Amino acid sequence: MKMVDNLLGRHGLIALFMARFAPGVRCLVPMVMGIRLHEVQRFHYFAWFSASLWIALLAGVGFLLPSLPEPISRFATMVLMAAPVATLCAAIFTFATWRLRRLIGDKKRRLNKL
Repeated sequence: MKMVDNLLGRHGLIALFMARFAPGVRCLVPMVMGIRLHEVQRFHYFAWFSASLWIALLAGVGFLLPSLPEPISRFATMVLMAAPVATLCAAIFTFATWRLRRLIGDKKRRLNKL
């Protein structure tokens, strides 16, 4: 909830719009922001607009992919299949880096207290 409050405070409803395009938070941020936000009409506008744009983007790519030349279509399909794996690897790497930095920071603070 703190992170959602920070997002709302810093970026407002633009954070809701951009979260639609980020894997992993695509379904969580709109739900939590809908609970926390008091401007219901603006929230619905941004939520429906971003969802419609997301669907149009996916449908457009789906319709255009078969019309591409065969080598490009094959490459685009491979990229689309690899994207979730790359995103997962990036998330794991980010979490591991964050956790390692936190552990190192905790060690430094404990040494400074002595």
